[in-house]
Amino acid sequence: MLSCQGKLIFLIAQRAQVINKDVLSQMETLVGMRMLHKLDREALKAWIEAHDTKGRQEEFMASLASLGRGDAWIWSPEWLGVFKRTHIR
Repeated sequence: MLSCQGKLIFLIAQRAQVINKDVLSQMETLVGMRMLHKLDREALKAWIEAHDTKGRQEEFMASLASLGRGDAWIWSPEWLGVFKRTHIR
């Protein structure tokens, strides 16, 4: 999600590796669902390394390939102050 002049912008993609790195680096909130492909998980590492101040990277990355249908991580360390695994209908 990017904030632009008081508006929220949502960027949704099934393949994280196709998201432009400039755009990915500017996101305030990450909603990560099941990612099986190694390159998709690798694409998130730069964002995580920039935002992870509390050592949560390992827990997040280790679970991405095994998340069930509808299971997701919501990670917004600065804007919302959230790091939570949840279920989305």
